[in-house]
Amino acid sequence: MSTEQAVVQPAATRRGCGLFFFGLIIGLLAGAGGVAWWAADFLRKSARAPESAWDPAELLLRRLERQIIEEIALTPDQRRTISEEMGFTIAAARDIRLGLSRSTRRLAEDTLERIARRLPADKEARLREVMRRRLGPWGLLEPLPEKSTKPQPTNRARTPPTN
Repeated sequence: MSTEQAVVQPAATRRGCGLFFFGLIIGLLAGAGGVAWWAADFLRKSARAPESAWDPAELLLRRLERQIIEEIALTPDQRRTISEEMGFTIAAARDIRLGLSRSTRRLAEDTLERIARRLPADKEARLREVMRRRLGPWGLLEPLPEKSTKPQPTNRARTPPTN
């Protein structure tokens, strides 16, 4: 009886380990697929409406601002100064991002026009249909607003914070 248990037990343990690792792999793949879907959806939304999209640079700069304020003993006036300066930096980073979006959109439109000029009319119509289907969700064939609605950095003289 003890020999039968010894033979049965390792097989059951191997089967249990195999099922565990199979479940683990399926769970990891499902999680990775979910993250990939979310990231692609986020990037599409960000490309279509860069003004209203979550801005990673803003998140990073706001976090840096909080860390500076927490780690350095600052007066309320100094905290306001840091917040104001970070606001100018965030606005400048947003403008860079919007400029990149405009440039990318212009590049996509120019590329489409250059290719379309070199094709017969029937192929040109099909190309435009395919490009709208492929690039439309990314907002690359639609105009972007010219100006940011966020506060713009100014070229004012910056005074160092007082201690």
